[in-house]
Amino acid sequence: MGGDGGGGGSKGRGKRRGEEAQEAAKRSKASSNATKVKKERTSRESRASTRSPSKQSSILKFFMGSGTPASQEANETVDQGKRNLREAEPKRDENEVIELDSSESEERPAADEAQDSEPRLTDKWIKLDNSTGGSQIETTDKKLKLEDSTSGSQSDKFDSSRILADDYNPEQDACWKRGEPAPYLHLARTFSTIDNEKGRYKLRTAMCNMFRSILCLTPEDVLPAVYLAVGKIAPAHEGIELNVGDSAISDAVAEVTGVSRSRMHEAYAKLGDLGDVAQSFRRNQRLICQPTPLTVRDVFKTLKAIANEGGAGSSARRKALMTKLLRSCREQETRYIVRTLLQHMRIGMNTTLVLGALATAYHLEQDKSIKQEEVEPQATAKRNPPKKAVKGTTKFSVLIEEQLKLAAAAASTAYSECPNLNGPSMNSLAVDDVYASPAVLVPALLEGGIDHMVKKCTVTPGTPFKPMLAKVATGMADAIGKFEKRYGKGCSFLAEYKYEMRYDGQRAMIHVSAESGAVKIFSRNCEDCTASFPDVVETMQVFVFDLLFLGSDSLVREPLRVRRQKLVEFLSEDAIAQRRDIEMARGRLFPFRHDAEEKQEEKQEEKQEEKQEERVEGAHAVLLEALEAQCEGLVVKQADAPYHPGKRSDAWLKVKKDYVEGLADSLDLIPIGAWNGSGRKAGWFSPWLMAVQNPETGELQSICRVMSGFTDAFYKEATARFKDKIVTSPPSYYITGENPSTWFEASEVWEIRGAELTASPVHMAAVGEGPEGRGLALRFPRFLRIRHDKTMEEASTCEQVLDLFRSQANRIAPRLPAHEASKGGGAMEDAGSCDSD
Repeated sequence: MGGDGGGGGSKGRGKRRGEEAQEAAKRSKASSNATKVKKERTSRESRASTRSPSKQSSILKFFMGSGTPASQEANETVDQGKRNLREAEPKRDENEVIELDSSESEERPAADEAQDSEPRLTDKWIKLDNSTGGSQIETTDKKLKLEDSTSGSQSDKFDSSRILADDYNPEQDACWKRGEPAPYLHLARTFSTIDNEKGRYKLRTAMCNMFRSILCLTPEDVLPAVYLAVGKIAPAHEGIELNVGDSAISDAVAEVTGVSRSRMHEAYAKLGDLGDVAQSFRRNQRLICQPTPLTVRDVFKTLKAIANEGGAGSSARRKALMTKLLRSCREQETRYIVRTLLQHMRIGMNTTLVLGALATAYHLEQDKSIKQEEVEPQATAKRNPPKKAVKGTTKFSVLIEEQLKLAAAAASTAYSECPNLNGPSMNSLAVDDVYASPAVLVPALLEGGIDHMVKKCTVTPGTPFKPMLAKVATGMADAIGKFEKRYGKGCSFLAEYKYEMRYDGQRAMIHVSAESGAVKIFSRNCEDCTASFPDVVETMQVFVFDLLFLGSDSLVREPLRVRRQKLVEFLSEDAIAQRRDIEMARGRLFPFRHDAEEKQEEKQEEKQEEKQEERVEGAHAVLLEALEAQCEGLVVKQADAPYHPGKRSDAWLKVKKDYVEGLADSLDLIPIGAWNGSGRKAGWFSPWLMAVQNPETGELQSICRVMSGFTDAFYKEATARFKDKIVTSPPSYYITGENPSTWFEASEVWEIRGAELTASPVHMAAVGEGPEGRGLALRFPRFLRIRHDKTMEEASTCEQVLDLFRSQANRIAPRLPAHEASKGGGAMEDAGSCDSD
């Protein structure tokens, strides 16, 4: 037994030694294979590094982040038979995206990391092949190519300063080639440049150059680019919304970046903009395959698809569309995709400015009149010597400035009469059909140029436009004096002024179809409010004071006397005359003669004063008549003036009882900041910093602090509401000498009344135009109400404030004490001739 046992032990030891020898051989072979693979990879890395060193480094870091080089080498020693077997398995689509959960790699416990440090074979084998300059990734069930979307392309030549350059070349400075779809990256880079620059000139230059490249290389993408620049997908009157709230957008951002909602909330508290938050976490998004880059047309189509979603499961489908957009973002695209979803771009652009930039770009790129022989002799710039004006590289400094201004003004005029960029209704458009509607505005510009656009884009039934507004007069003497000043006393003319009652109500624009009899009612903001009046339509009284379109003709460019005569004739027709719910607004033609005979008589001072008193007395009697009829006052209109949509014109002057009792008019101001309240107001914002707008520069200029007129309930509600609108620092377009403890994103319009306007070293309303170039401030301001009916574009302007300041000296009534002047009601919504402005 001992021999058997010894023999068995010897055999056992021999067997173990044999096994050890085999293991040693395997390790030697594995080491040799690993060394060979390492040498081959080193060689490939050396070759690839000459082309894309940063790319190589990022790829290695990306794929080895959860393990070690040793574990990668171990994985690469899988035998050839097993490799061939796995490669023979069906592969998924080459463009399929695999998302790696960044939260796992960032927040994995230390114990797990320790386990990962050991070399291990996994079920997936990953090979980095950089021999072609890209990264070939093979897995058991996927074969995907990881590409740097800008490597070796025209886009890595991007220089942000070029979009502002006078000698911008729309083809060479673009990030795509002629005939290719315009990349959304082109827009995002322009928006980013605008974000980081100050001044309206730079903004317009950047937008103009952006459109020049699109016009030159891919003109069919101009229309969606215009919409995306203003953060819209349809005209306001069509009521088409994306129907996605902040919470849904935040969910999509959280899913794409792998960041928790709590971290996003912390970031939002610091940055104050969800677009900035999404951009800051963009680095957490890890994809094995880079999705197809976004194009302008595809972004616009996706937004329309989001708006069209409805019914069961629509929320999930909207989220899927949003995450698809966000996963495809490059560079700064994430920030502006999120802002587009929020429909608030925060770059200081509005539709009028965008269209002005487009018209200027068209003038530069398409108008054949811009030629060297015509432009160079008329160059107006003096800072730089004239340079050769070559099409495509023409310097702004040698262009005819007046021509460019006229182009922008023409676009503004066309949009004011027909604020529809691409057709009568986008509701009928399919998601994939961006250009199906009849040509309006943008397509008209591309079809026949600026003159064609102005002719074609005029008043059209069914498409509302913003109403004409009146300036302020402090009394009838002031109104007559302003008309005299405008037309001059040295000329011979006959002018008639129309006095109309200023009714207390809601101003509306009514469109009636002659064919079907269908009626549409639009608000002053061009919103369709037809459905708001079904219960009162039988008892509602309509006071008509102007006629802007009749039959097939637009009347906006006709003088008031012609429009008024056509209105009288129309209302005299049997079908209309029998209706008791339509009435013509009461008014009176008040002739004011200033012909040669009267001019001769006025050489005598006494007669001149007598004539002036007669005019004032007669006009004041009309004002008293209006007030006795419970109207707000009068609107005085120059009878030969055309209708100016969306403009505040001195051809219309409004006179109200309030205007002789303190400051001539209340102001519609924008809250931009606040201080922390103390005492009884502790925990609330008080006072509030208010501002007026400068539509020419995009600035919001402070005019006062306001802390009167608020109730405790308002303080509580407004404080809660504005906590979601806090920003860490004031935007560059906030102009003020104040430094409140909290800054807000501009979002609301409040009606404020004060006692008077004075020059100020701190507030900046109309800065440069006031006494000694200082800004203007409103004294003893008092809150009246929130103007829910007004957008920020309709807030009071610095020009209005300057007019009010200048009119203070012309009051015909003694000034009341400041504490009394701050009392009284605000301007109500106007109906008929009452401009709710």
